[in-house]
Amino acid sequence: MKKIIFALIILFLIIGIHLKNNIINVFSILFLSIFAFYIYFSKKCEQRKDSLIKEYEDKLEDLNQKKDDEIFEKNELYRIAVESFDGYIYICSDDHIIKYMNEPFIKRTGRDATGEKCYKALHDLEKPCSFCVNDQVQKGETVRWETKSPKDNKWYYIVNTPLYRKDGSIWKYAFIIDVTEKKEINEILKKKELEYRQLIENQEDLIVRVDKEMSLKYCSKKFVKLFPDYSDFEEFIRPNFEKVKKDNSKHEKMIINQEIKKRNQRVFLNWKIIPMEKIEDYLIVGRDITQIKKAEQLKAEFLGNVSHEIRTPMTSIVGYSYLAEKTSEKEKRNRYLTKISISSERLLLLLNDIIDLSRIEAGDVEINKELFSVNELFSEIYSRFKKEAEFKENTELIFTFLKDDIIIESDREKIIKVISNLLSNSFKFTESGFIRVGFNVENNNLIITVSDSGIGIPESKIGEIFKNFSQVDASRTRKFGGTGIGLSITGKFVDLLGGDVKVSSFEGKGSTFEVNIPVNAECLQVEDVNEKQDEKTHNILIVEDQKEIAIMLEEVFIKENVIVNLESDGESAVKYLKENTPDLILLDIELPGMDGFEVVKNIKKDKNTMNIPVIAMTAYANEIDREECIESGFSDYIAKPFNLNHIISKVRNYL
Repeated sequence: MKKIIFALIILFLIIGIHLKNNIINVFSILFLSIFAFYIYFSKKCEQRKDSLIKEYEDKLEDLNQKKDDEIFEKNELYRIAVESFDGYIYICSDDHIIKYMNEPFIKRTGRDATGEKCYKALHDLEKPCSFCVNDQVQKGETVRWETKSPKDNKWYYIVNTPLYRKDGSIWKYAFIIDVTEKKEINEILKKKELEYRQLIENQEDLIVRVDKEMSLKYCSKKFVKLFPDYSDFEEFIRPNFEKVKKDNSKHEKMIINQEIKKRNQRVFLNWKIIPMEKIEDYLIVGRDITQIKKAEQLKAEFLGNVSHEIRTPMTSIVGYSYLAEKTSEKEKRNRYLTKISISSERLLLLLNDIIDLSRIEAGDVEINKELFSVNELFSEIYSRFKKEAEFKENTELIFTFLKDDIIIESDREKIIKVISNLLSNSFKFTESGFIRVGFNVENNNLIITVSDSGIGIPESKIGEIFKNFSQVDASRTRKFGGTGIGLSITGKFVDLLGGDVKVSSFEGKGSTFEVNIPVNAECLQVEDVNEKQDEKTHNILIVEDQKEIAIMLEEVFIKENVIVNLESDGESAVKYLKENTPDLILLDIELPGMDGFEVVKNIKKDKNTMNIPVIAMTAYANEIDREECIESGFSDYIAKPFNLNHIISKVRNYL
């Protein structure tokens, strides 16, 4: 077309030249110029068009490539997700044809059943399963359930969800997860939760769980029992709860004490508010400390009473010692010395009670059985309390001894403690009348009765008298003293010995305590226990660094017709024994230089002294110390402070 137009313009130009027509020539040249410009701009437009088309094609290619990359990436993600899925996947069409199975499912079924009917391939059925959910999936529903496979006895979690296709059809996308381990863990957790819940419900603490707004999430039965209305508790605890909330530390806790009245009784509670880690909940744990408060009160009263009970005999000892020193009248001096002796016995009994109580509380008490004479044991106890009976004047102490004495086997020291505490109790509460002690052995049982004509015990208080620090009257204005531990120790010692204590009492008329203790009483014959001791003069060595104690023991045994030799340290004792052989050695443990254990070691190594009985004397009074002494070679053990009658009796047993 362009060529034809160009030819026509040239033709008109030739005609104009030939006819010499300037108008035709001008128009021809004009049209030629216009045509040239047209040709130029047409070419430019073509180039621009080609450029735009190329640019569009490039962009379209980039978009297609990007879309292909995205599709590929998504397909890869889906492929990786499917292949890495730790379970079984299959896709089934609306007519039950399996379209896809992942590798784990192929392995489980044993073959790739793609293209087969699902009910035939998976369940070997001729028609759709009774539990098939295709109809629900076709309606757009996702169906989930758990089932236990009869094939492998495992639990599976199954999800069937719709897979929408472009043609409008809906296929079923199914995935199956083995949840057997999860089910087992859940069962274990349920059992543990039940165990912990039972533990919580059966413990004494009150347990509450609340959220950060203090809304109740859990409370134990014991809490409900004490606080049937939660709002009452919330009102009390909220101010402290808010303080804990403001603290960012998850390990901080606040302790609050509360006192409430329940059935006309004061109840003391100790509360702890504890932030729970990883969750925004709080545990509030309460403990009933009523008994602890009562015990603290009793202990405070006990310490006050102990202070009083120690100061009273000490005042008497100091005062009468001063009076005895100042007077020249023999009768008065003897009376003062008797009162000093009685006060000393009371103080010694109290100190021994305190030591015994601490040993009992620490579980540091053992039974140490030995053979002993019943009459001799009660004679020793009688001699201890005879002076106190004489001092009271209006109170008669009556002991009924056995006509035919017998030997029994039991813990002699604990029986003495039991009877001494019962007698001390009777003396305390009997202002006039009698205190009677009877004893007998029947059917391998030592039966002891201690009766008095004292003030008696109210019936409501009889069950309390054997408890620690318990007293019938604990007021400051009470008439009778005491610490409230004597009968408690008596009851515990009788229990340790396998016996029991019975109490009968009438207020204002007196009390009777009957103690039954099992003993070995097979040896019923005694070789004339009442005959005089062997007239032979015995020789004993006393090794004691405290001069006052050494001289006192020397005076005691000289009166018992015993020759006494004194040494004040271990080395001197060993030197003495190289040249002398006493019948018995009383050896203190705490000695300067060589201690008692080293001394007894030397004694047992020497053939001349190895058979001499050695009795340890020590202020360390627990069972471990006693065992250490016996294991080290000592024959026996006496704890300081000691009763002189007791030590005399102990020494006689070895002479």
